[in-house]
Amino acid sequence: MKKNIRQSMQQLLKLPVCDNSDIDELRQVGLKAKKPTNSELIALKLFEAARRGELSALKEVLRLESESEGETEGITIVDDIGGKNDA
Repeated sequence: MKKNIRQSMQQLLKLPVCDNSDIDELRQVGLKAKKPTNSELIALKLFEAARRGELSALKEVLRLESESEGETEGITIVDDIGGKNDA
């Protein structure tokens, strides 16, 4: 079953984006593909979430980037905004 879900997800990600507003959004950021895919749309949404400061999205973007560059060391993000005082 897991294999079927994975295969279905891969197929869905390869399909072209259907919503014209999503296509326009992809083009506004510079994507020149004639038929943008769902995978490209998800990458943009993940990037936008990271830009807004969503920690989990930022971690995922950094993980994907380090994978694409072939880095072997992990990336550590320390969230020290939790309100603790250093006094």
